[in-house]
Amino acid sequence: MTNQRRHIAAGRSSYLCVPMVRTHESGIGMSHTIRGLGQFISIERGFVLYLISVAATFMIQGRLAWREAIYIGVMVFCGWSAVDAINNICDVNLDTISDPFRARFTKNLGRFGLVITLSLCALTFSLAVVTRNFLVIVFIFLGFVLGSCIQFLHLG
Repeated sequence: MTNQRRHIAAGRSSYLCVPMVRTHESGIGMSHTIRGLGQFISIERGFVLYLISVAATFMIQGRLAWREAIYIGVMVFCGWSAVDAINNICDVNLDTISDPFRARFTKNLGRFGLVITLSLCALTFSLAVVTRNFLVIVFIFLGFVLGSCIQFLHLG
């Protein structure tokens, strides 16, 4: 059996191991894909951090600074989602016990999970660069580098 046929038999497309959306007859559909992606990047926690960042921006500015608040909130949301995705990829074996659905979804993502993670990291870093504030860029960069190093040291 070729690799392409094995991926298709496992429910993944042949390119980047993207999970295929199956019909409701097999029990896995679009709602499971959306739920899995939501758990993979932890949308609910990201949204909470988004709201906290918006409130913190208002507090620091001393006024309703919506443009800045939304911008910082989006940057925090993307950063959190990237970090949680890294954690889910690295801890997929632990998740088989605590959250089998998320572990299965993460395994089915294959390389595409890494693409999602790197895209979120790039988006967060790009949003930091757009601020043209050197300290924002440095701290976002340090956060990703140190967080990744700690995660990989924890694995070894």
